[in-house]
Amino acid sequence: MTARARGTWWARNRLGVVGLPVALLAALAASSERIPTYLWPSGLHAPQAAPAGEWLDFADDYTADGAERTRAVRVRVDSVEPAPAGWTTQELPDGTVGVQVRLTFAAGPDVPLVGCTLALRGADGTRYDHLPGAVADQAFSPCVPSDAPGPMVGLDGSVTPSDAPRPATWTASPVVLVPEGADLSEVLLWWEMPDYASFALD
Repeated sequence: MTARARGTWWARNRLGVVGLPVALLAALAASSERIPTYLWPSGLHAPQAAPAGEWLDFADDYTADGAERTRAVRVRVDSVEPAPAGWTTQELPDGTVGVQVRLTFAAGPDVPLVGCTLALRGADGTRYDHLPGAVADQAFSPCVPSDAPGPMVGLDGSVTPSDAPRPATWTASPVVLVPEGADLSEVLLWWEMPDYASFALD
């Protein structure tokens, strides 16, 4: 390419070359706006809070049978204590202990509550999840009576009713494994992220 041709090319394209960094920055900014849209529902960002020992009227949205619905349930954390002797027949991993969370629930019999997740959070921010099946003698769902869990929403959104009606109020006492000496500050409970129930411990 001759010097004259190079000069002609630059004359024709100088605005495009100068504007290229601006266009790249605009494209990056536009795509970054989608990040909260995709990542927000995958984390716990919307707390509904109450101190342990007090009722919390918790609500979140879910989809069942092709319709948007609201899950409404009252929850109270009654106690957080070392798990009683003999709570499991399984030998625990070294350096861990069981912590029992006693909860009371109240909800309509048609509200799907199977599939909740329970966790304890340490003062340092570490989260310890209740893992059904990880330790023997644990209930499948930490939020419902095992003999009358109430309706269940399948992965396809269909609702399967319970064989036995769930009572209007009930208690649950799941156990969470934590490291020995963990300083626990909060009980977390959720069904559909980003909403979650938060109970501050003394």
